[in-house]
Amino acid sequence: MITITPAHPSCIPALGDIAITLFDTMLQLPVILREPEDQGPGYELTAAVGYGGSGRGGVLLECHTEQARDWCSRLCCLPPPVALDDARDGLGELCNILAGNLKPLLPPGSTLATPLVWEGRTEHRIFAGCDIAGVIELVDRGSSFRVSLFLG
Repeated sequence: MITITPAHPSCIPALGDIAITLFDTMLQLPVILREPEDQGPGYELTAAVGYGGSGRGGVLLECHTEQARDWCSRLCCLPPPVALDDARDGLGELCNILAGNLKPLLPPGSTLATPLVWEGRTEHRIFAGCDIAGVIELVDRGSSFRVSLFLG
C-alpha cells in the first residue's frame, strides 16, 4: 500500500479545478472530487504525458476502459461503441490536454512529450526522480478515475 504525500500541496487545487473544467467543458460531463484511495479501484488504462525542456515531470490519467470509451465518444463525436484503439487515442489526447493546461505550473520553456497509453496501472516509476506534486480522484457517473501530477 502506498501513502500519497504530495511534495507540492499547493498544486492540488489547480489540478482539481483544471480537471473538473476540462471534463465539464470539453466532454459535457460533470465530475466531482473525492478522497483518493491509496491504491485506487484497479484502473484498466493509464495515459501519461511527460514534461521536458526546462520542466521535469508529467501527468498520469488512470481510468476504466468503459470510461475511456465514453470520453472518446464525447470528445470525438463518435457513436458508441467506441473501439478500444480509439478509446486509447482519446485517453491520450485528454491526458495531453490536461498536461498542457497544467504547464503554467512549470518553469518557462517546458515542453510536452507525446502521450503514452497502456493497459493496467503503473507504479508511478515512469517519472523517476520526480515528486508527486498532487493526486486527485474524481467520479463521473459513479466510476472513479485518477489524475496525478509529478514535478522534478
